[in-house]
Amino acid sequence: MPTKRHPPALSHEGRRFKSHQLTHSERGCSPDGKKLIYVKEIDHGRSLWISNMDGTTRALVDGGMNLIPSWLPDSQYIVWMGAQPEQDPARKSQIHLMNTETGESRRLFSDPTQLQLSNSMPVVLPKRDLIAFVSSRSSDMRLWVRCSEWKQRLAGLHSRG
Repeated sequence: MPTKRHPPALSHEGRRFKSHQLTHSERGCSPDGKKLIYVKEIDHGRSLWISNMDGTTRALVDGGMNLIPSWLPDSQYIVWMGAQPEQDPARKSQIHLMNTETGESRRLFSDPTQLQLSNSMPVVLPKRDLIAFVSSRSSDMRLWVRCSEWKQRLAGLHSRG
């Protein structure tokens, strides 16, 4: 039986993340290097969690099937795909945006027609302010790109100040 290998611990200025934080899938460091986002399997779902460099952690999204988180260039916002645990996540999912500081979130697409489609697997292309994703909008699953207009979707998700 093969041994499960874990990635080496991440550290910054001598601080080490707890090992249980590093055994979860789909993790990514924020562009500023100060936070780590990861997916944690709980029961039959997958939650999004965030860790700071001091090792403090908190859940961002509990319940459902939350997958493929990706940081926006400002290191404050994330996008991810959300689906129901019993459904095929590639065929029945929506892309969400979240302000990781306030916890406020919304769907990337809110048009009723878009909500009937599957939009999944978001990846942020920071140098061009684009979000690439897979969608069923042409009946087949194909790659699409959302231009910088996604920034408008962040209105209302800004830090309270």
